[in-house]
Amino acid sequence: MRRAVAVTLAVVSFVSAAPVPKKPAEKPTPEQALEEFRTRWNKMAGDTGPKWKEGAFPHPTFAGGSAKAYGDFARHLAAFLDEKGNLDYLTDNGLTDTPLAYAALKSNWMLPKLVADFARDDAPGDHDADTRKALGKHAESMSKAKK
Repeated sequence: MRRAVAVTLAVVSFVSAAPVPKKPAEKPTPEQALEEFRTRWNKMAGDTGPKWKEGAFPHPTFAGGSAKAYGDFARHLAAFLDEKGNLDYLTDNGLTDTPLAYAALKSNWMLPKLVADFARDDAPGDHDADTRKALGKHAESMSKAKK
């Protein structure tokens, strides 16, 4: 009898100590995912980088369009995509297929095209070969993720 009680207590202790499986996180809505993208972008921008205001993706054309503006944007874009978890978040939430709007001009950009364009050797901007190479790697990753 004592042995049965000891075995029962051991089983109860084991079962109650077992971790409770976590409920999978709910996937954000497209609007929530885009807002999180914008929040992450602006956090990386800090005080000096290109800020993304609601409805106004910070394409360098609207920051004067100079080689420096394009280069700053390219460097920020590469740093953003290099940051752990950002590229995965974008691909996991379908944001590589989401138009990035500048509502005042009814302009839209697609992230994979922007990344690939800024990776080209003849892309506008004063960003260096290392930035172009990093963007090229990210463009390839986005392309593979779509397949």
